[in-house]
Amino acid sequence: MKDLYSFHAGKEDLDNYYQKVITAYKKIIKRLSLDAKITEAAGGAFTKEYTHEFQVLSPAGEDTIFHCAQCDFSQNKEIVDTSKYRNVEMLKCPRCGGEIKESRGIEVANVFKLGTRYSDAYGLKFRDKDGSSRPVIMGSYGIGPTRLMGTLVEIYNDERGIVWPESVAPYKAHLLEIRNLSAGRQDEKLEIRKKAEKIYNTLQKAGVEILFDERDASAGEKFADADLIGIPYRLVVSEKTGSKIEVKARNQKNVKLVTLARLTNQLAN
Repeated sequence: MKDLYSFHAGKEDLDNYYQKVITAYKKIIKRLSLDAKITEAAGGAFTKEYTHEFQVLSPAGEDTIFHCAQCDFSQNKEIVDTSKYRNVEMLKCPRCGGEIKESRGIEVANVFKLGTRYSDAYGLKFRDKDGSSRPVIMGSYGIGPTRLMGTLVEIYNDERGIVWPESVAPYKAHLLEIRNLSAGRQDEKLEIRKKAEKIYNTLQKAGVEILFDERDASAGEKFADADLIGIPYRLVVSEKTGSKIEVKARNQKNVKLVTLARLTNQLAN
């Protein structure tokens, strides 16, 4: 977990900071190409107040949440089972009257208002402007990086493998050098290698993060591995591509032949 703790002199200051963290976490998760529902949850042993979980809807989720189809109302099953909305799946949203849906969710982050639970336990106090000794009020916040990674794979995939969004892909492009592995003219194989290395070096200098597959493996094996890894753009250089490069986006079916200059301009921007 990426953990964050905050320390405050009063509840109002905690409430303001709590909302700032929620806003920041929403931006982070959105930049990762995920959509999370801020879901009310119980505080368990940490606090009597409601906490908030960031739940990404997915059939693979371990949690059950009830959320409105029209507004941002969302509660997890634990709260629903113990609240006046026990049969919430059969009711309208208590905030806007919209339809309530039941979904599975993956929790990728959470925020807690700890209050004085731990400052009381450890004697963590401060003196206010009047000189009075008062307990520090605390907040706790966390994002799960490995959970986010797993969630991205659950959301972005197809029957062939991962389909990384560009915002989080380990590389932007995957360059495949396709050579005839059977006995043949060595100069042709060297020419393909030179072309591939030129593409690789040019894109790297342009700031494009690129993975180069120069293995002595069949075209079918390289294509299957490229689909499995799921990098946004597959680039192929072979005898058939000539002076151009075959380009295919991982989330599309069509293939294009482009020049190195055009490809560099496309991927570097």
